[in-house]
Amino acid sequence: MKKNDSKKYILQSLKRYDLEHIFDPCDLEHVFISEFERGEYVTRAGVQLAYLFILLTGCAQVLPVSKDGKQALLDYLKPGDVCGDLELLLDLAVIKKSYYDVKMVKAGRAIAIPSRYVQQALTSRAQFLLYICTKTMEKLDVSSRGLSRSLVYDAKSRALGYIDECREVSGDVIAFKPTEVALKLGITYRHMCRILDELVLEGVIQKVPGGLKVLKPLDAFINFKIE
Repeated sequence: MKKNDSKKYILQSLKRYDLEHIFDPCDLEHVFISEFERGEYVTRAGVQLAYLFILLTGCAQVLPVSKDGKQALLDYLKPGDVCGDLELLLDLAVIKKSYYDVKMVKAGRAIAIPSRYVQQALTSRAQFLLYICTKTMEKLDVSSRGLSRSLVYDAKSRALGYIDECREVSGDVIAFKPTEVALKLGITYRHMCRILDELVLEGVIQKVPGGLKVLKPLDAFINFKIE
């Protein structure tokens, strides 16, 4: 992590990303802009949080870690999202260890706020807390809806749902990495590959370099889990 504590640069960044309203001028003495490379960890599971981060650019993966060291993809953090909010908000009197690994998949920048300063000064600020709580609830809403889908739909239907969401954003040709999508859906890479092969045979999708091309409407192929 590279650190840029230029007050002018910090203020410009806050204005550019419409975050100036959640800070007071005195806060500029305590925060800085952190720069992360692709593949660099923002936080590590089991390590006490030193900073609360608000992502400005780039993209990060949220990766829960099991007792045997295996990771699963829970979610992505995008610009505007907060890293470390759950750990701090659950008990404001204690700085806890991070619940997850958070790893950059695209290089980016973030506002870094010392956890102690969040506890001592920022948790009494209505605008700051409103922003953090709103972002936390957005993440919990996404996780809740994802859990609901996993309980109601089988793996193939969840994969189709994910493809359909990507299609709505990118059009009929979408970027698709089976390893990452398998982690996000909570299935194995082999299972993901079998599902893709089935969809190709059914004429629903076509594999193209770096992704998939959707050939048919997907709604008719999404089935409720009945077992």
